[in-house]
Amino acid sequence: MNNLRSLSNLFFGDSAEKEARIRNEVFVEPRQFKKLLKFPRSNHKIIVGDKGCGKSMLLNVINESVLDSNTLSMLITPHNIVCDPIGEQSTISDKQSVAYDLLLELAVKEIDRICNTSETNIINNEQNKEVKAARFRAFLEEKGNVSDYFNDHSEGISFKRNNRSRLANKLKNMLVEKDDNIWIMIDDVDTASILKSTSNSYDYSVCWAIISAAIKLSNDFFKIRVLISVRTDIWHIMEKNKFLGRDIRDKITNPFRLNFTEEEIEAIFLVRLNRAALDLDPSYIIGEGRVPYRQFFADSNYNLPGKKGSKKYWSKWIAQQSRNKPRDMVQLVQNLIESAEDEAEKNGVNGEALINDECANKVILDFAKSRIDNLETEFQEICPQIGYLVKDVSKHMCILRKQYRGQGRDYSFSYQEIIEYLSKYPSRRKITIDKISMSSGKNTDAIKLLGLLYMSNFINARKLVDSGKSDLYTHETYNEYPDLISEDKINDLQSYRWEIHPVFRSYLDSIKDDLTA
Repeated sequence: MNNLRSLSNLFFGDSAEKEARIRNEVFVEPRQFKKLLKFPRSNHKIIVGDKGCGKSMLLNVINESVLDSNTLSMLITPHNIVCDPIGEQSTISDKQSVAYDLLLELAVKEIDRICNTSETNIINNEQNKEVKAARFRAFLEEKGNVSDYFNDHSEGISFKRNNRSRLANKLKNMLVEKDDNIWIMIDDVDTASILKSTSNSYDYSVCWAIISAAIKLSNDFFKIRVLISVRTDIWHIMEKNKFLGRDIRDKITNPFRLNFTEEEIEAIFLVRLNRAALDLDPSYIIGEGRVPYRQFFADSNYNLPGKKGSKKYWSKWIAQQSRNKPRDMVQLVQNLIESAEDEAEKNGVNGEALINDECANKVILDFAKSRIDNLETEFQEICPQIGYLVKDVSKHMCILRKQYRGQGRDYSFSYQEIIEYLSKYPSRRKITIDKISMSSGKNTDAIKLLGLLYMSNFINARKLVDSGKSDLYTHETYNEYPDLISEDKINDLQSYRWEIHPVFRSYLDSIKDDLTA
């Protein structure tokens, strides 16, 4: 089973941190990459994306690239910040003030750390070592007074206004003298949230204090560039549920929505697959259009269950099941590897275990159910009943498919069908969105429920590209079009089919026989 072990080494992680060892080898630049690094109107960008969409890996790669170009950069998470002093403040403005002081301290300490880095370490870098050494010596000569400051303040910086002013002046002078930018990247900002035992909900004011403090820092210092990553659901909660940041909304640029197309997910999969093949055979030549299926798969295609003669390349099927998330893709491949290894061990296979149709058929239902569990966990605070909603909509789709049996009914609703069902849903089950109870018979609330299903990527908006060809269509996802669903766009919404994401269809098929129209 050496082949699958090699493959597993390229699909072993469920987070960017765990994949640090292979990050630079398997990173695929998203189509939005160049746009992300441009700051035409402000010095900050808030990167909003779903959990598992690659925010952490992206920031890690950018941070390493900036450092490699001899520009100052620091990547921090709330774990690097002592958040208790922020949470102890009673008002948002006081929380932001303390967070600002903490970030200011971290920025100067990072420069101080670079100033005290051994020159030998720079010279040991064979690439442009003389140029780097010369730049480093000049930097040390310019910034020698930074170490003196910290020698005089060995116990750290307290949160006093005179220290802030003094520290801010130091940072400003250093950036002016060096004539360079410093990048501050803040990842996993949602980990600064505090669980309130009294209400079993989270306090996101510390998260917002860190975000707003970082934005203020970028506004106060022209040479500071700030990138902050926030999960889609957390950004929605802070903005729509907790109403945080209304006082500085005019100073915040629109969030940068990180999203991957199925084609990009497929490309990420193929890069890893080729890298695994190279590990097995150093003479393997990676070429355009060349896919090393035979080392890891029984066949290049997966024969789709329930569709005789219908098949897809493994790369395309895996990408389709991944909900536009690299992490879902990695986890699905790992499940396939484990299934193939278990089957080989059970059957006493002596040769190489290979991923085949049976492996996929065995894992896809549990994978679909785990995606529903993930969805329920991620969007629980926006809508505590979202798990019930997803399962009930799934049952309704099964009933519609039974009614249209033999007529080629797919897994999509017309706008009228889904709105009619959702408008009646609150009479069956109490449901709230952003702490507001939905009412039966109100199309406005039905549109909000559709918006929730769309935001969670349970349902996608599907639109025909060519009205003369029923199989030519495009999917529009929330992170590409976050403002697609609203009450003033009803005419536009009627032109879409509202399609349940492919990854959930094995779950629908598993419950269809238990339902009757």
